[in-house]
Amino acid sequence: MVKDAKAKDISVAWSNPCFEIWLHAYFGKMPYAINSVSCVSNFKYEFEKNTGREYKKNDRKLYKALIDYGDESTAIEISKKKINSVKSKPSECCSSSRVHELVEQIINLGLYYKS
Repeated sequence: MVKDAKAKDISVAWSNPCFEIWLHAYFGKMPYAINSVSCVSNFKYEFEKNTGREYKKNDRKLYKALIDYGDESTAIEISKKKINSVKSKPSECCSSSRVHELVEQIINLGLYYKS
């Protein structure tokens, strides 16, 4: 699917094994996660440790918490380094993400959260 999107000049922001691996980078690391269950569990612990709040996937204030308690610039840099050190197929890039590309585009367009 990523290959099909690229063929149509469509950018794809993916995370493997799950979206939480990208969120984890806001707290300074993108640890190895063998599957999405362990990834979510590890992020939930890290989020609660850093914010004092329970992690909920549908939390409307999640991004604000990540900005307030984490570091988006660090997340972007970690993601860039990680993606440059792994294989090219998304399915082979466990514990990596390209969401930083979408976030950078949003920042460049001035559409990001401002406190």
